[in-house]
Amino acid sequence: MSSKQDESKLRASKKKVAKKTAAKKKVAASTTVATKKVVSKKATVAKKAVKKVAAQQPKSITYSEYRERVAMAAYYIAERRPFDSGLPEEDWALGEAEVQAALHADGVIVVPD
Repeated sequence: MSSKQDESKLRASKKKVAKKTAAKKKVAASTTVATKKVVSKKATVAKKAVKKVAAQQPKSITYSEYRERVAMAAYYIAERRPFDSGLPEEDWALGEAEVQAALHADGVIVVPD
């Protein structure tokens, strides 16, 4: 074989390698774009889900519901000190404070029945 044939084969080999490299880069680029689209779509779906859950949560409760929550909180406060040596009015006041703090943190208001 001559030197020209060797050079020709070498150039052909380099072209094949260059084509393969370009094809790999193209696949990698399209995969990256596809991945970004999927991630972006998932983020959009997640945001919509959060908004949906937020929309389902009540932003107000009735006064009756508020009193029920306070009564439950007062009961659990009394239960923590095994129901002895306490005043029910004190338990109610502590329960009311807990419920008001929780409602305020969630942005919930109490409305009349």
